[in-house]
Amino acid sequence: MKLVNCLLICALSSILVSCEYWDSRLTIINKTGRKIATETYTDTVPEYPSVNQREFYLRQAFAPDSSTTMLKEGKEGWPNYLESSKNSKLNLVIFDFEDVEQCKSIDSLITHKKYRIITMDKTELIKNNWQVVIK
Repeated sequence: MKLVNCLLICALSSILVSCEYWDSRLTIINKTGRKIATETYTDTVPEYPSVNQREFYLRQAFAPDSSTTMLKEGKEGWPNYLESSKNSKLNLVIFDFEDVEQCKSIDSLITHKKYRIITMDKTELIKNNWQVVIK
């Protein structure tokens, strides 16, 4: 019986240790009055060619007066991400959903600069409780 309990404790411990943790502290709030899609980049301009396809942005877009939580892997995922970015800031790119619907690829939106960017440092994010309000 003690062996069974010991094995059970070992099994549960290994499961808990091996679980991945996702940092969900970053919340994006849409106050634009339009449906939007967002993405973060390590630079102040979107990556070209785009890593994500048009369908990615169509699936993860969110409505006006709603919010979405963005995830980064690791307990300190977002602070680590900021440190790894080229300017040590959050670079949030915002695409209008209608533009995404009408384009053939995200690359065309990037080359025609049909996006907005919000850049915030860690101090601003902490002050705003890791919430970014898009107006």
